[in-house]
Amino acid sequence: MTAIEIIWWCLAGPVLTWWVLLALGSAMQARKFANLFLREPRRAFDEFRPPAVIVVPCKGADPQLADNLAAIMRQDYPTPYRVILVAQAEDDPAVPVIRAAIDAAEHDDTAHPAELLISGDAPPNQGQKVWNQVTALKHIGLADRSIDPDTAIVFADSDAVPGNDWLANLVGPLKQRDKTAVTTGYRWLVPPPKDTPDPHPQVTAIASIMNSSVLSFAGTGKFQFAWGGSMAMLAQTAIDGDLLGMFDGALCDDYQVTRMAQKLGKRVYFVHRCIVDSPDAWSWHGLRDFAYRQYMLTRKYFPRLYLLALAMLWAYPVGFVVSMGSSFALVPWLIVTDQPWYSIGIPALGSAAMVMIFDKMRHHQRKIAMARALPEDIYARLGRVRRKDAGPTLHWMTIHAYLATRPMFSNVMTWRGITYRIDGPQRCERIDPPA
Repeated sequence: MTAIEIIWWCLAGPVLTWWVLLALGSAMQARKFANLFLREPRRAFDEFRPPAVIVVPCKGADPQLADNLAAIMRQDYPTPYRVILVAQAEDDPAVPVIRAAIDAAEHDDTAHPAELLISGDAPPNQGQKVWNQVTALKHIGLADRSIDPDTAIVFADSDAVPGNDWLANLVGPLKQRDKTAVTTGYRWLVPPPKDTPDPHPQVTAIASIMNSSVLSFAGTGKFQFAWGGSMAMLAQTAIDGDLLGMFDGALCDDYQVTRMAQKLGKRVYFVHRCIVDSPDAWSWHGLRDFAYRQYMLTRKYFPRLYLLALAMLWAYPVGFVVSMGSSFALVPWLIVTDQPWYSIGIPALGSAAMVMIFDKMRHHQRKIAMARALPEDIYARLGRVRRKDAGPTLHWMTIHAYLATRPMFSNVMTWRGITYRIDGPQRCERIDPPA
């Protein structure tokens, strides 16, 4: 073996190997995720229906806020539950919508009771969303432990659209309290309805693909993380894990709940029947800021996971460059100079061919998962997403890698009009007054 071959295999070999293995793993994971929806519901879970409190922090009037609140108040749940809606101030645009939803529920026999809390401005070292949640937790008696320890505490986002059985499915697995600390669903970003303007449908499709690529890893192996838009725990678990203490100084709720579960030595249980569709029209600016926030929080709360994500995302563009560079630059030069090229050219082109095959397999399984997980009308709106996902993976993976890398160079982020500096999981500081 020549010196050039040795150098190439030492430098390019690991890159191409990682690229191929990642493509294969993604295809296998997509199949595993699609098969989740073939599982029969556990009867024991369906019989566990403790009293519940749903906490919904609100800020701003999201387009579908009224419909989302109505769905949360009208869950098909046999045991009484109540809804706590929390806003920062009376002049928040969400407050009139909340009051109207509460008034409508009072005159509807199918609706469960709800109340509005005004939390006020968060302390300088705490995120406003977490402060809203802490206000609700203290209101229901978690601080003084007056709450029934068997009560299910459920967290939901105001911009997610839950189905009628969302609460029952989310609470049921908490029956396994000896090994399950938290149950969680996840969002599926979908295009808006046809009657809603979408100035940038291509960007919306990329946002949906990026989201579904992360969702495919939900609840498997070590990828057990809670999502703040849909998570539940028993009050006793929140007491044992000192949830209020975990929220002290925190900006992110779901990662802290995940850390609490790890501290208790229990799992975060992914409930595939609690995937909620989140319709929205995305612009490039909005997608950039959204990805920045998500990966900034990941870097600060789980740095190893963040580095793994970067290694996975950059495998595609770097692997492509190495493969094509070797095939169309190095190999022709070797041929012209009458040097051995087979041991470089064949692996370089072969790795690209294998990645293309595995990508097609992944796309097929992801399409099956879409059909099984989402209602027919939502699935129909994902036509552009499916077509784009069937195209070159390199395109959206490069965009995803770029967006995930940006937070590496800053500790500052803006969330819902408030700017924070993050120095650690429980070390955040508001550096801009609330808008």
